[in-house]
Amino acid sequence: MALYRITVKQDSGSHNGVKMQKGMSVELDCPYVDPINNNGKKLVLEAFARKYGSDLAAVMEKYFHHGYFDVKKL
Repeated sequence: MALYRITVKQDSGSHNGVKMQKGMSVELDCPYVDPINNNGKKLVLEAFARKYGSDLAAVMEKYFHHGYFDVKKL
């Protein structure tokens, strides 16, 4: 497994008053080469929910693609 830092690159639209904001980031161990894919999606959403709250996961699911995230392998 590799350690990744995943950072939000741009603000998103809001959903029930919650939105992703540029600079939000998490670090997580991921067994996949690219955490921003269908297999890693659940791990990434869970990591952001733990750090920023579960309401954020619903917003992130709508905007979950490489255009919104910067992925760095640490």
